[in-house]
Amino acid sequence: MIQHAKQQNNGGKGETRTQGLLLDDFWVLKRSVDVDGADFLVQLPASSIEELRNRHAEAFGVVQAKYFEGRNQVRISRACVESESSPRSNFFAILHTDNSEREKIYYFFSAEQIRDFFNLSKCGEYYSFRLTKARDYAQFKNVPSIDIRRAIYEGIIRSGTTNASTVVDLHYSLDGASRESSADSYTYMLRAVEEVNIVLVNMTGMKPELAKTLEPRRDIFQYAGNFSWGYVGTGPLFLCASILGHHVVRRRPTQQERDRLLRNLVCEIPRKFSPGLKFEITSEMIEQALQDTTRSYVNYIDEFKKEFGELSRSRLPTEMAKQVGSRFTEVLHLSDVVYIYKNPHEEVVRVDRASPATSEESDVWLAPDSIRKFVTAAAIYAGQPLNFSVPVLTAQLPEKEFGGYWLESTVPPASDGIGFHIRKVVD
Repeated sequence: MIQHAKQQNNGGKGETRTQGLLLDDFWVLKRSVDVDGADFLVQLPASSIEELRNRHAEAFGVVQAKYFEGRNQVRISRACVESESSPRSNFFAILHTDNSEREKIYYFFSAEQIRDFFNLSKCGEYYSFRLTKARDYAQFKNVPSIDIRRAIYEGIIRSGTTNASTVVDLHYSLDGASRESSADSYTYMLRAVEEVNIVLVNMTGMKPELAKTLEPRRDIFQYAGNFSWGYVGTGPLFLCASILGHHVVRRRPTQQERDRLLRNLVCEIPRKFSPGLKFEITSEMIEQALQDTTRSYVNYIDEFKKEFGELSRSRLPTEMAKQVGSRFTEVLHLSDVVYIYKNPHEEVVRVDRASPATSEESDVWLAPDSIRKFVTAAAIYAGQPLNFSVPVLTAQLPEKEFGGYWLESTVPPASDGIGFHIRKVVD
């Protein structure tokens, strides 16, 4: 266990230092493949969405990060380095260490240099690196970042889409973590350990001690946090993407599958487990959730645009005021009104006033459809989504019509209906 922890610590050092060398020049996505290192997919950055769309088949570079101590050996899989005995032009390795003065040192190699300067193992499956008196690899030590950038850039360009697809498929699509057959049945065991959520995965019916941790699929869903469940949010979506990345056979899961698994299963799991409580998801439960289309949720912005077309931002405040009516805006601007809210299960908009003794009736009735259009227009005005995956809105209202106050709203499945509240700033 101590050795395993040390390997993880060293792997983290290599990953962090490698990211520092790459992030200024490339779009970088990390995917862990072993305990003492990681691979980074690096992509040439684009200056616009249009440029990305015009890239019909994007080529990637793969940079493997390792950290070693002293004269310890570093091994790199031959399958990473070569394709049909030829070096992969888009594969590179950066090996990090510290000298006796605790100064950071790294060595940079292309696949061709690994093949030419490393030792091939007797089994023929690995290339190995080790510093010795006879071989100090001085020409590869602390290569200037501009030379690293140029080498990776040229390697990606040379590789074309064929080599890039091959290396990505080899390590990222079919790395052995996914099911080989739809007949395979797995159990995903959700656990909370020291208030940290983890997921163990095992072939159904196998001994529990053979279970392995579920791989966080950040290549499918970019998220820096941890797994979570029991609500609609980014953590549960990340969990769904990771489970589906293991569950589906030899392909990437779709966004529709991810959303169905979230709304039909994952969001209904207890958010926090009481001591000793466990929850397990089987392959059969996943298939049932993916096939259940009875529960559908609205993309509110799409629905609004079907009704009103593409309204300019300058026209949205007028439409918002029209939907809630003059009575609503009059009440909102009353000096003693501090809080306006609508509960999801009600149609009346309730008003809290600083002078509760007033005899003036303040509550406002609004049709459900008007509430929906008002909240959706506020989301569009703020440039925010409002749908099943993002059912919570926090947006600043237009200054002229609504005083610039802040609106917070929830829509299904985060609540039973559409609700909102507006809290006025009181001096």
